[in-house]
Amino acid sequence: MLHNRPIVIIIDDDSHDLNLFTDAIEYLNHPTDIILIESTDVIDLLRGLPTIPLIILSPISVSTTRKALLTDQNESFKYIPHVFYSASSDHIILKEISENTDGFFHRPENAEELAALLSTIINYWSNALTPLTVNYQSQVTQ
Repeated sequence: MLHNRPIVIIIDDDSHDLNLFTDAIEYLNHPTDIILIESTDVIDLLRGLPTIPLIILSPISVSTTRKALLTDQNESFKYIPHVFYSASSDHIILKEISENTDGFFHRPENAEELAALLSTIINYWSNALTPLTVNYQSQVTQ
């Protein structure tokens, strides 16, 4: 079930990156619940949420989390948009993650720039039609 206040999950196992995201979130003026979490806890978190997240963001280093979501028994997990980020913009990285990803962004090192990027990503996915949002909209109109 989706709700009006979207949930964004940011996965990262690096404390420096989590701190950077924490700082960036402070700059955001967005009606979004953002959850920062380590990769080992994602499946349990998703199973415990009352709603399906709008999007999941994670570094390429935890791409195994995406594979776990695709094979989980909860079918809706595979339709959650999953966007990867990296401090590198190397094109070789893009080849490694080209399957089963919904996007890739270069992660800025500055919290203000990261906040602006997060805002853009959240706004995009808030307006995008995905299998989850289309299914939700059809349930609401019935």
